[in-house]
Amino acid sequence: MKQLDLLDSPLHGKVKGERHIMEFPFFDLSRRARRKRLRYSDETRGITIDIKAVEGSGIATIYDKDMIVYVASLIVQELANGGSPRREYQFSANDFFRVAGRDRSKRSYSNLENTIERLKGTLIRTNIETGGEGIDGWFNWFDSGTALQYARDQETGEKRLKMIRVVLCEWLFRAILRDGKMLEYCDAYFNLRPIERRLYDLARVHCEEQATWTLQLEPLRQLTGSDSELSKFRSQLAAISEEDRLPDYDIRLVDEYGQALSARAASLAKVFVVFSRREFLIGDGNAMGPINNLLVEQSGPNVEGTA
Repeated sequence: MKQLDLLDSPLHGKVKGERHIMEFPFFDLSRRARRKRLRYSDETRGITIDIKAVEGSGIATIYDKDMIVYVASLIVQELANGGSPRREYQFSANDFFRVAGRDRSKRSYSNLENTIERLKGTLIRTNIETGGEGIDGWFNWFDSGTALQYARDQETGEKRLKMIRVVLCEWLFRAILRDGKMLEYCDAYFNLRPIERRLYDLARVHCEEQATWTLQLEPLRQLTGSDSELSKFRSQLAAISEEDRLPDYDIRLVDEYGQALSARAASLAKVFVVFSRREFLIGDGNAMGPINNLLVEQSGPNVEGTA
């Protein structure tokens, strides 16, 4: 049997993400996996998330998440083709690089091992149920059996990557299979920076069934999983808004009266962030009416993190 016959790739069509991991902060927003712990809680919704890294490593990053998204999309593809989804999938690095918009450099290949190790090593504990079931203890994104498979070149003796084998955790597999809350990503997603990815995820989730979504600045910072100071977080959002860096969505910083804010105006406690689908923009962006006329979530979650 040829190697290609053993692979579940290539992935055809759009990439899709699972709603839970798009809505809540499960990943480090840095490239270098510097964060050791991330805790999030929302008393209003009764949700808790606790994430920690194994010794000597950091928790999985927003870029490591690309591989989870890729595998989830393979599962959705198999469901659409009438197949029988399972937790174990095998695919080529080249197809993953193609979908995730990465080059095929030696550095990209060497980074794969770190990605796999973090996704196997990051420990997650949450009371979010999937498929009608929950898990009381810790689990990993990828289970035992996940590995990079190499072959040895008979002439040069060099190792050559044959395939990537992934065993997806039961928690996420149930979510994909039973909950059916998969959302399609735009093509530009993989070109976004870390905070832009989180903002896109949140816009995609909360503007799916409504045209706009509004949240105060601090609860939004916590929901993104950002560990930046609130003033810096505000500056980041202002720059993203001004430069129009979110595909398909607009974000605006406004006060409680719906008035657009300059980069430094108003108390941080009085800053609201409005997400809108591009086809549904409110007015001219300068006056939107009292913020209470929009959907506002004021009571906040709590998030903790350690580097």
